[in-house]
Amino acid sequence: MRDALAVLRSEGLVRTVSREGSYVREEADPAVVRIEGPARIRVRLPTLQERKRLKLAEGMPVLVVENGETRLLSAYDTEIEIP
Repeated sequence: MRDALAVLRSEGLVRTVSREGSYVREEADPAVVRIEGPARIRVRLPTLQERKRLKLAEGMPVLVVENGETRLLSAYDTEIEIP
């Protein structure tokens, strides 16, 4: 059971609250981010500091968007729109 919960947590499907229990992650409406011009987008796991800043659960990936500036977005609830 612990191993199964650890896998679900690492995939961002379950969140665990200390001394309370584990819960299925709520589905969020995606934020639509429009990207102008040429851009590079890659997916990676965030650092601990990035995870705290973006309030992401363990195992949740981020999008790194580079188009003149670099933005870090949650890959779980972000939709990229390219005109």
